[in-house]
Amino acid sequence: MEELSTVNACKNDFSLPGGSLEVDPLSPTVNHGWQLRNLPAMKWTAAPSDYFTLVLYDIGFTYLHALYVNIPGSNITKADTHSDKGLNKKPLETLHNESNFYDLKSISWVRVSADPFSIGRLEKEHQVNNCPLMNTPEALQHQDRPFLPHHFNLNMSVDVTYSPSAITFTSCCKTYAYRETSVELNPIGNMTVKTAHVRSSLFSSQQVLRGNVNDGVTVREYRGPQPSSGVHTYYFLLYLQSSRISPSVISNYTTSCTRCLFDINGFTTDHGLKLTGATWFRAEYDEYVRHQRVDESGKDEAAECAKEPQYPQSCSGVSIPHIIG
Repeated sequence: MEELSTVNACKNDFSLPGGSLEVDPLSPTVNHGWQLRNLPAMKWTAAPSDYFTLVLYDIGFTYLHALYVNIPGSNITKADTHSDKGLNKKPLETLHNESNFYDLKSISWVRVSADPFSIGRLEKEHQVNNCPLMNTPEALQHQDRPFLPHHFNLNMSVDVTYSPSAITFTSCCKTYAYRETSVELNPIGNMTVKTAHVRSSLFSSQQVLRGNVNDGVTVREYRGPQPSSGVHTYYFLLYLQSSRISPSVISNYTTSCTRCLFDINGFTTDHGLKLTGATWFRAEYDEYVRHQRVDESGKDEAAECAKEPQYPQSCSGVSIPHIIG
């Protein structure tokens, strides 16, 4: 049985297999970056008087992973390791022509695909952030939602960060004080957020191609979640348009309340929309929802607070604020 290792990448922990592998260029097996993170044991038969150069090269990204020169025979420990400076700016052919390479003696290769380790390392080194492209599609595939197409290929990231201001309110005769904070969505962990933290549109949304939601046309302004019971999931779905859409057509896909029973499948199909990015969060019925339903929507307080401990006894004394970060 392969030993599993825990790797923290893209704000999540992943279990990745360890063990050893032998490179076989004829094998169809696709390996992962975690398996190849360390320098492997390499050997070949050669006379000690001959000198060799060893190149480890990613042909997909034209990236030089290692370059050893002046290897006496097959003793790589005696080689000179080439400086990184400027090497990855040159194609392998140019590097070959500028060096004293005169005869390719052997070649082997391994097929590698992205994994949490490799994507996480690129993100930590501030080279490129592909975390949403790795995490979101796999997590979304496991969600049985009627509005998701059977086949989709997400190639854009939707990074959503809420920046709610401080707020104090009363719910069921208790006072709650929420501090100013920042909430960055992380759908992989199925994060559950407080509804007060996502109550307004004070959030930023950025896509890989530097899209800006504020440059579009607002058809329905943002309205925070108010789940009446249980846990609800709220999705940000980014679609690529095939043409411009008139905002007036939205009424064809909703009821008289302009938001209710939105026919998202009909809307996306009729307008040829292609799902290209997504993120989501979960929220549940909590004290802020009760506050909204009673103080703003006029719902019956006794009915809303019936299951709240110490209600209505809590209404007779002085309420000490519950501080929430």
